[in-house]
Amino acid sequence: MDSGDNTVTTKKYASIKAKAAKTAKQKKVVALANAQVGKAYVWGGNWSLQF
Repeated sequence: MDSGDNTVTTKKYASIKAKAAKTAKQKKVVALANAQVGKAYVWGGNWSLQF
């Protein structure tokens, strides 16, 4: 195996790892949004049952 093959593999691995990190972040955002469903929205509110 020459170094060219290793470079492609390294770049591909980095791409896969970046995609996995992005997917994990997206799941956290969706979970946060879903946690807010049903809570009352109050402008300037500071109560824990509001967002």
